[in-house]
Order: sequence, then structure tokens, then C-alpha cells
Amino acid sequence: ASSEIQSLVEQIYTLSYEGMAAAVETKATEELKELLSEVKYVRPEILKRAVENPISGLTLSDTLERSRKEIIYNIKSQITAGLLNGDRMSSMARRIADSVEKNYRKSVAIARTETHRVREAGFHDSAVSIEETLKKGTTSLRMTKTWRSMKDERVRKTSKANHRKMDGVTIPIDDYFNLGRGVKTKAPGQSGDAANDINCRCYLSYDLKEI
Repeated sequence: ASSEIQSLVEQIYTLSYEGMAAAVETKATEELKELLSEVKYVRPEILKRAVENPISGLTLSDTLERSRKEIIYNIKSQITAGLLNGDRMSSMARRIADSVEKNYRKSVAIARTETHRVREAGFHDSAVSIEETLKKGTTSLRMTKTWRSMKDERVRKTSKANHRKMDGVTIPIDDYFNLGRGVKTKAPGQSGDAANDINCRCYLSYDLKEI
């Protein structure tokens, strides 16, 4: 299962990265198309760096493996405690089910957060590569990015993270979004701050603008 999730995450990143380049290419002049040929396909080293998540210092495999070990440990702990206390099997089974369900929800959150992170990373890394390529040419076009929320009641607004206020904020591609409390990020899901990243559904839209 871990290898399947890893493969899925890599595919999501690749599709995002190459999809961004392809979208920009459809609007490009002949000069720009020639320049963009340099960033049309994601390089293996970029894919590896993105999927291994340098932000948290943990790879996806590390995260999933840690979650798996926690589930096994909790099950063993519940059984041991139950046997020592002389609990009925039904009571032990109920506690084990609760423990597994809690860890299952955690695993789903990990998978959801990671796929969102690599999707946004793929788009953003591609946009950065396009920006670097544009600077090599004579064009005055530059990439910008705009924070978008899902505009519903689930968009987070707490003392630790407020993504409602971020909706519509536009900055140059190389800049960081200021999320407050000293937290900055290049894209949703990339801050390394749990309050902002976990289960985030925000995304960026991109535009080419004359400077």
C-alpha cells in the first residue's frame, strides 16, 4: 500500500508540473515556446526532492511507516492492558476498534494532506521554472500567483490559521504569502505549520502579467 501511495503522489506531482507548463505554452509566442521547451518535463531530481518533502524533513514513506507502527503499538497496548485487567473480550475489541479508527482517520489526513501538498508543489515548481526561463528571454511577462480558498464554511478561520483572509491575495511568483504568527509559505500546504497545512484545500491560480 505504501508503494502504491508513493507512486500516486509522484504521478500527481508530475501531472501538475507538466500540466502547468503545457497550459502556459498554449498562450505563448513562438519565442516563449522555444524557451519553455526547457521546462516542459519534470526532471527526476525535482520529482524526488518534492515527493520527499524537504519542508518537514520526512518522506511520505517515513510518515506512513510511523503511522503503521503507531497502529500496531496501540493494538498491542490495548490487548496487554485488557489481559492484565481481566477485561472481557468485547471491551478489548471495542477499545481496539476505537484505536484503529482514530489511526485510520489520521492516515487519511496524512494521505489527503500529502496529495494536496505535492499537487500545489508541482504547479508552483513549474511556475518558478517558467519564471526563471522568462527572465532569460527578452519578454517583459512575469508569473504571478493568487491564493484561492474554496469559499465555503469549512475554510479555516482560527486564532492559529485564517485562510479566509488569504483569498484573492496576489503576489509575484518568487514571493511568500504571509499567513500570520510569523508563518510564511510559497503555496498552500507548504508552510510546515500543522495548523495551516493539515487538510488544507486552498490552491493557487497563476497568471502571466506585463511588468
